[in-house]
Amino acid sequence: PRSGTSSASRSNCRYERTAQTTTGEVTEPTDRNPTRKPQALGGNRGKNGERVPRRPHAIPSPRWDRVTAIDVVDGRGEPSKVLKTAKARYQSRADDYDAVWLLLDVDQHAKLTPVLRETRHENFSAAVSNPCFEVWLLWHFEDWTREGSSSEIQHAARRHGLGKSIPPAFPYTKHPEAKRRASRTPVDVNEIGRNPSSALPSLLESILRNSPGGAYSQPS
Repeated sequence: PRSGTSSASRSNCRYERTAQTTTGEVTEPTDRNPTRKPQALGGNRGKNGERVPRRPHAIPSPRWDRVTAIDVVDGRGEPSKVLKTAKARYQSRADDYDAVWLLLDVDQHAKLTPVLRETRHENFSAAVSNPCFEVWLLWHFEDWTREGSSSEIQHAARRHGLGKSIPPAFPYTKHPEAKRRASRTPVDVNEIGRNPSSALPSLLESILRNSPGGAYSQPS
């Protein structure tokens, strides 16, 4: 979800919106019009070869759930630039979003405190990781309890194949373990916790509230 070589450039602003969709495969018309049920596929053939729709009992009834559609945008810079990007995106498409999240690292950013103050004023939410985002990823694999620098935590994360991007085999289903480990040093949204800490569990809870069955898996 992030790219770049520095922790600052990897900071993201995340836009959350709630949408209606069906479980399983979703067709384009369903995406554009949530009130239109997907068309049944296939069917039988009549005497002259024409397609005859399946009988009603043979057409599965779609189940409608609330899911969370997420747009991820690279903030490309230190925290104040991430906030500026978020504000510009939201102001141009406010009706499209229910919430705006900023993912920020502490690192050595002197401007983080005033950015968080403005984030609260904008009614946005910032999930701050101290010292860096990789500590949340690392907690999916192991306990990391001691204070450490970004370089130390990133080095530990590389032992699990975590580099500039999240690998396809990342264990997303281990988020309860990561959340349990994060709970040892809890931190609220729009706050800076002690090292190590991360408010990513708050973002995860926001996503799961609107996902079918609390599902959390690899993004498509």
